Amino acid sequence: MWQIAGCRRSGELNFNRVRSKLKYKNAIKEAVKAAAEEMNDKLDHLWSKDSSSFWKAWRKRFCMKNIKTTAVLNDVHGDDNMVIF
Repeated sequence: MWQIAGCRRSGELNFNRVRSKLKYKNAIKEAVKAAAEEMNDKLDHLWSKDSSSFWKAWRKRFCMKNIKTTAVLNDVHGDDNMVIF
């Protein structure tokens, strides 16, 4: 609706657009925060019970053992065609 109205930077439509955008961004922040808190609670619980389970959960969450290199770099495909300086 805002685009149909000419993308005006004032008025009720713009106010609703800005308010909706702010609510969306805040919802994302809250979801990230809640997920981090949940993980911290799980790790705290594991730490108090069993240290080996704690470190297993820690590595699963924070350590990347399957890091893959890129197949395309600067629009060049394949390992043989890439020049490393």
